[in-house]
Amino acid sequence: MKLQNAILDQYEATNDNTLHGGVRDVENSLEAFGQDQVKRKSLTAASVSAEQSAAMARELYASGLKDFLTVLDSERTMLVVQNNLVQTDAAVASDPIQIYKAMGGGWK
Repeated sequence: MKLQNAILDQYEATNDNTLHGGVRDVENSLEAFGQDQVKRKSLTAASVSAEQSAAMARELYASGLKDFLTVLDSERTMLVVQNNLVQTDAAVASDPIQIYKAMGGGWK
């Protein structure tokens, strides 16, 4: 009887750890999705600003008020922001898959 109780206690502890781990995975996946959404919104606004800045730098260069290094720097900044936005878009697109997997989806 003691052996059976010990085995049952071990089984319950294992199940509790598994359940808590699964819940933690779902929470982490949902949190990552939310954070990526916020990051995407911020980067979208930054991308618009960077594009406007690059356009302004090109206009100032064309009118002789700025040097070409300013144009290159503003375009580099724009491309970095756009690259970060694309990476965040990819994360936002894959986050629901991670949530689905954390919830046990895909198991047969």
